[in-house]
Amino acid sequence: MTTNRRSTQLLVALAVFAASCGSGSTATTPVPASSSTPSTTEVVSTTATSNTPTTLAPVATVDSPASETAFHTAPRLASVAEFMSYARTGVANQAVVKFSIPDFTNGDSVEWMDSKFYELHDEWYWFQLLNGQAIPSGPTPPVQGLSFDSVEEVYDWAEAIPPSQLPLDLDFVGGSTSPKRLYSREFYDLALHTEPRVFGAGSLIRYGSADDEIRWLLELEYTDDGPAEDVATFFERLLPTLPDEIGAKLEWVVRSPQQEAVAQRMISDALPFSDRVVRYEEFVPQGEVAVYTEGLTAGRLLLIEDGEAQLTDAVDTDIVLIEGVPDWLPPASGLITSSPQTPLAHVNLLARNRGIPNASQAGLLDDAEIRQAARVRAPAIVRASGNNSLEVILITEEEYRVWRSKATKPSISVPPVVSDELPLVVSLEEIASNIRSEADVEAWRPVIGGKSAGFLALLGADGVTTPETPLAITVRPYLEHLDSVQEALTAMLSNADFADSARTRFLLLEGGEDFAEQYPEEDDAEFAVSFAEKHPPGTPLGDVLEAGGFARYFRDAPLDPETLSELTTILEDEFGSYASTQGLRFRSSSSVEDIEGFSGAGLYDSNTGFLDPLAQLDEDDHKKSIERTLKKTWASYWNFEAFEERRRERVSHTSGAMGVLVHARFDDALEVNNGVATFTLLPESADRTALVDINVQVGDESVTNPDPLNGNLPEVISVRMDANGELEIMRVENSTLAPQSDVLTDGAVSELVGQLEAVATLWRNRVNRDLPPEQQIQTLTLDFEFKTMANGWPALANGTMLEGRLVVKQARSLDPGLRGIPDEALRLGIRRDVLARATRVAQLACGSEVHIEVLTDPLVLPDVGYGSEPLILGPTPALGSTCETTVLYSTPTQYLLELLNTKAES
Repeated sequence: MTTNRRSTQLLVALAVFAASCGSGSTATTPVPASSSTPSTTEVVSTTATSNTPTTLAPVATVDSPASETAFHTAPRLASVAEFMSYARTGVANQAVVKFSIPDFTNGDSVEWMDSKFYELHDEWYWFQLLNGQAIPSGPTPPVQGLSFDSVEEVYDWAEAIPPSQLPLDLDFVGGSTSPKRLYSREFYDLALHTEPRVFGAGSLIRYGSADDEIRWLLELEYTDDGPAEDVATFFERLLPTLPDEIGAKLEWVVRSPQQEAVAQRMISDALPFSDRVVRYEEFVPQGEVAVYTEGLTAGRLLLIEDGEAQLTDAVDTDIVLIEGVPDWLPPASGLITSSPQTPLAHVNLLARNRGIPNASQAGLLDDAEIRQAARVRAPAIVRASGNNSLEVILITEEEYRVWRSKATKPSISVPPVVSDELPLVVSLEEIASNIRSEADVEAWRPVIGGKSAGFLALLGADGVTTPETPLAITVRPYLEHLDSVQEALTAMLSNADFADSARTRFLLLEGGEDFAEQYPEEDDAEFAVSFAEKHPPGTPLGDVLEAGGFARYFRDAPLDPETLSELTTILEDEFGSYASTQGLRFRSSSSVEDIEGFSGAGLYDSNTGFLDPLAQLDEDDHKKSIERTLKKTWASYWNFEAFEERRRERVSHTSGAMGVLVHARFDDALEVNNGVATFTLLPESADRTALVDINVQVGDESVTNPDPLNGNLPEVISVRMDANGELEIMRVENSTLAPQSDVLTDGAVSELVGQLEAVATLWRNRVNRDLPPEQQIQTLTLDFEFKTMANGWPALANGTMLEGRLVVKQARSLDPGLRGIPDEALRLGIRRDVLARATRVAQLACGSEVHIEVLTDPLVLPDVGYGSEPLILGPTPALGSTCETTVLYSTPTQYLLELLNTKAES
């Protein structure tokens, strides 16, 4: 059966305020529905729950203000209904509309921003300039020749071009450990840091409900420390653009200690609008809670007060407690403010994107118990849940240590290889013919790398079409080349600043030119100069800087001539029958890629090279020699992103190495289509045997690395396979390049699924061959890449035209690993696919009988079925039996749930 459905999909950009904040981290897992119990300790706790409704009182709304412009702004809000049509709503009965004042000193206009369209003030600024619209009083002329319909389209466009080519002063900030945000420093300088200020920026907030008095609040940026005269100007400019029912009640709500000082002066000197100064504590009931991001985490309490600790003191294991709502969020595992946050508060957006619990509780800092606990940096559990419930539960140092140990992943290293004993190149076809089990594959992985190891399953399965005669260049020549730069590598890895600072790591890995783009601040430039002065040319680190970073230093070091000659001879012997114009693809195959507990997908670069680069018509191809292409691929092991990902996952950098998979390049002009697919073998209890999801696009328009400039979307196909091998093909989306036809016909889908099933079955059988029956897996999820090539690929020197065909070019596992699960749990008779999804493994001794209970995470697909009712191994205890529980394994989140349950019972 085949059905069709079309819908438009857009990539939603993550807008994050990171003007002054460094990279922050910590991810928090949502609170599972089920939990169990062990452990007992007496501790102090504080719990607050708000009964405040979470929905706004009903008001009349309209689709959009009549005065709306093409840029989603309005010069005035004529009614409450118009305000609501532009407002972003949130918890605690709030609605917010942001505004900008283009010419703060001399103008008379206000730009009320559609806050469903814009999340941040500078988005309004750069969206208009990029669409050719000038900003009154703005010093920067608009960009001509571009057109965008949404903020998301701008993100897609900006992410597809080098940062150095972004117009205006646009730059991506964040990244690595927090989502990237497209940021205009110029806007915030003009709005907050220029005297006199050029722009005004703030928010109008509706606070309250029909049951209480509605407050209309003017909020300025947290870092806005302008004088009382500026506050008066805000009122004078805004009031004429608001209806009386809002303007007559408009009040300025103080957010920061600096603004409090301004407010005190306004009141003491009876300055204009001093009767409209308020603080949140004056009208938010004591103890009222609002939860903006749900979550469960643990950390040390850090109290931020004037004269005490600063936000910049926070680290990623801290739970930040603060009175006001700052504009930026440091590294933290949780955030609790005493003042409520608006739906578009910058920290609200950033906490949501980081996935950390974020809530407000009025009067929180008046709690003596919490204040004392924060003074001694006591550890605590924070749980914020959707019914506006906030719990801050103090725990012992030992309980915190246990949680940290569970949350800290064990380090990973690759088994060492003796490079002198390795060949330079091996035939993957020959290796595949001798593979019997997964243990055989794992023995080869440190030698040929993850991508080549995954290729062995493609070659071993029956009926699978792959690129012809694939070769694996082993890690031996990489390791030998690394020896030639070992002094510089050792100096870099042992440098204390390199170990402690991401900024230093970027400078040394990527070089000064890229550093200046990523770190554009004045103090960053001063740091780079100072570091270079400490490490002049002629020293190991000075030579690295002079070369433009270690990756380039490594790439530009000469390759041993004998090694190059031997490699070239092997490649010519293997691929010499190809036409001179046929490129070879050198695909990165790191030995720390697709290992237990770490994928490493997408971190490294693959490159095209030629046996005879000077014979190519395109002059750009003349430099793509075997030597340069090989070293460029090797050097990608040392790019900053890859290094940081390995560092975050505690992967030993020096234990890994780079192998290279080589086969004919897929020539763009001969690509009929290309795509990715995931193939999932389901557990025996499912009503299907397999699910397949396919994304495929016409020609060489990449699915794995699409060009966001053109907005082209692939064909999306979902396939279900029953026990008889019958396929149900559901066409979910048509390709935007072929809206009236199928990119893959039903026959092609069946052919592809048949090849993928052969690989998945082989893969599962190899895994199970190493396991006892009770531990053998039922489920498996593999990720594939494929292409359909036209006649004539690859091009042969004798002019023979090979027939077109569907080619599978990559396979890797997407299954969760067993990293961190203790040996005592690994020895049990639990299916490995169940154990990999386990949130808790416990042993229950009920008298003389002992059994095992296993709970799994239903969100880790495919769901193996023990999310609420545990898998029980051994005799089920009689009803009413007294059992002693020993927890053999639990995830960090499950451990916190168990602590909470224990403390609730005690």
